Amino acid sequence: MKIFTRSAAIFAAGCIMAVCAAVAPAAEGTATVYPKVKIGGFARVRADWALSDTSTPTFSVPNARIEIKASVSDDVSYAFSMDSTAGTLKLLDSFFRINYFDWFDVKMGQFKYNFSKEQVTADADLELINKSYVVTDLVYPTREIGAELSKNFKNTPLKPFVAIGGYNGAGPNASAQNNYGAGIARLIVSPAEGLSIGGSLYDGKTGAAKVTKNRRGVEVAYENRKAGPPVLVKAEQISGSDGATDKSGYYFTAGYYVFPVSKWTYPYALLLARQDHYDANSAVADDEISRTTIGALIQYDDFFSFRINYEVAAETPSVANDLLTWQFQVKF
Repeated sequence: MKIFTRSAAIFAAGCIMAVCAAVAPAAEGTATVYPKVKIGGFARVRADWALSDTSTPTFSVPNARIEIKASVSDDVSYAFSMDSTAGTLKLLDSFFRINYFDWFDVKMGQFKYNFSKEQVTADADLELINKSYVVTDLVYPTREIGAELSKNFKNTPLKPFVAIGGYNGAGPNASAQNNYGAGIARLIVSPAEGLSIGGSLYDGKTGAAKVTKNRRGVEVAYENRKAGPPVLVKAEQISGSDGATDKSGYYFTAGYYVFPVSKWTYPYALLLARQDHYDANSAVADDEISRTTIGALIQYDDFFSFRINYEVAAETPSVANDLLTWQFQVKF
C-alpha cells in the first residue's frame, strides 16, 4: 500500500479539524488567554565504567534537551524540542495536536510514533539508564514524520487506547524515500487498575529499493499504587524483519518502591532488575545476546533524580564487558 493511501485520510481529517477548531466560537464566560507557552527540558551527566582490567570511568553529557509547548486554543497545541547529543544539536519534535472532536485526537508533524511501551515513555521518565536491546535496535529511529489519530477511551470498558498513523518511514529530519512509507498501529487495554496489556504493528519499506521493514510487539505492564506492595512489572516481546533478516527479542523488568517518608511522596527509591535478550539474525547461530541489569532510581523531587545500574552481558564468544553506569538528571 502506498504512503498516500496510508496517510491521506488521516491528514485530511486533521486539516478539517484544524479549520473547525480555528473557526469555532469561544465559550461564553471564558477567561483563558492564548497562547499559553510552557518551557521545559532536562539535562544529564553520566559516567560509564566498563569493568575490565584496564578500564577507567568515562564521563559524558548524553542529553541537554529543551522543549517548548504552546496551546493556541482550547483544541490546538504545538510542541517543539531539540537535543544536543554527542555535541550535535538536532531537532527531535515539531508537531501540532488537535483534540477538537470527542472520538480522536490528531497529531501531525515529527514526533515519537506509537509502538512499544518503552518507546513511548518519555526519555526523562525511563526507570533504567539504557533501553533494552530489542527496543534499541527494532524500534529505531524513534521518531517519524507523518500523521496519527489516537484516543484514550477512559470511560468505556477496558479503557482502550488506540493509535494509528501513516508516516514517511525515513526517520526524523528526512524526506520520504519511496511512495510506500510506513503504517503503525497500537492498541492498549486496561482490564484492571494499574494493569495494561496491548500490542503494536509496524508495516513499512525503507530506502529507494523499498526494503521490507515489519515489526510486531506485545506488551504488559502493572504498577500497584493501591494497598499492598508498591511494585512495578513490565515486559515486552518484539519481532520483525529487515528484508530477509528476521530479528526478535524481549525484556522483563521488575521494580519495588521504597518510601522513606510517606507512600507515593518524594523522596523515594525504585529498586530494579531487568533481563533482556536479543537475536539480531535468526539465521545466524550463536549471535544472541542476553543482559541482566540491576539498579536503582532515586527520585528526590519533581526535578532531580539519580540512577545507578550494573549490567552483566552474556554473549558468544564471551567478552569481559560488565558495565557500571551512574547518571544525574535535572528536568524542569
